[in-house]
Amino acid sequence: MVNLRAVAPVLALFLFGGCLRPPAPSPGARATVALYFADTMAQFTVPEDREIDLQGKSLALRVVEELTAGPRGHGLHPTIPRGTRVRGVDVVQGVARVDFSREFVDNHPGGSAGEAMTLRSLIFTLTDLEGVEGITILVEGKAIDLLAGHLELRENAGRWGILAYPVFIDPERASWLQERADQGHETWRRDPLAVAMRDGRMAGFRLTDQFRLTGQTGSQAVVEAVHGGRSYTIELGQPVKTGPAGIWLITAILDGG
Repeated sequence: MVNLRAVAPVLALFLFGGCLRPPAPSPGARATVALYFADTMAQFTVPEDREIDLQGKSLALRVVEELTAGPRGHGLHPTIPRGTRVRGVDVVQGVARVDFSREFVDNHPGGSAGEAMTLRSLIFTLTDLEGVEGITILVEGKAIDLLAGHLELRENAGRWGILAYPVFIDPERASWLQERADQGHETWRRDPLAVAMRDGRMAGFRLTDQFRLTGQTGSQAVVEAVHGGRSYTIELGQPVKTGPAGIWLITAILDGG
């Protein structure tokens, strides 16, 4: 069942000022970025941190190319339709204008949740970059009204408020993440505060927001987060293994007002 609160916010639009014309990156330059992919329930777009080679291209172009290539982690799903090519990405006055090939529309499976995942993944991925506050999507150089029959692709679409509701835990992804931590990868997942900060980005939080661990009892933990002057509660649990070696995952995000 599609959570309407997860879909409706993607229609929010904003206009932005300023001007961004970044210098061309040097050959061999690399950057660590967050790419947002759909979870199994099409509830959130989950950040996957990745180091990328800029290949002499702009950072904005490279992150969209990497997003189009799809996720590497278990339990995450592509948000850009198969066969889609990135024709170009320009950032002007704080807005990233992303130009896709025709496959972006022709090969999209449709559905309000799927369309929301596509739009949200692009917005979150690009607005994580410094100087980018919104996006405009083009297909073959031209603006289009609808993605696949549900969501309007208006210009200068930006971020919205925090998505606050219960979080479905994918048991297969949880087990995969636990195995990675046991092997010495992403060991920060054993710290509930670090998980709230880093995985909280799926709900719209930023790493620069304020986070504070307010309670931890057994396999349950609570983190207070402040975003845009508004307080939220992030609840976490240990779904696979309890104790110091167990990873934490967000189980709910509550709007504290």
